[in-house]
Amino acid sequence: MNIAFSVLTYEPIFNSGKKINIGILFYDIKNKIGHLEITANWDSVKNFDTEIDIDIFKMIIIGTKSHAERNLKNCSLENYIKRYNNELKFEEILYREADSLKELTMKTKQLYLRI
Repeated sequence: MNIAFSVLTYEPIFNSGKKINIGILFYDIKNKIGHLEITANWDSVKNFDTEIDIDIFKMIIIGTKSHAERNLKNCSLENYIKRYNNELKFEEILYREADSLKELTMKTKQLYLRI
């Protein structure tokens, strides 16, 4: 199966170059199914940005997850991620061939979300 994915980053001070990975948006190209894996390490996010209201930020990220998974059925990953271009931004799309989405998800999370 051909999978595209993009890392969701948070950069509280725009163009500062300092950012933290918040999630990874996976997209099964053939079946048009999207899935956003989000960080479980909210303490790291709080330590990264000590001024953040972490409870509100979690709600925003969970809403982003729900929105992405609903809307990727009707548009491409490339078009979807364009709308995120401020503090929350998706990075360059990467493509991988995988036998198992679950296995690719676990390996990618270990690499980008450090869990």
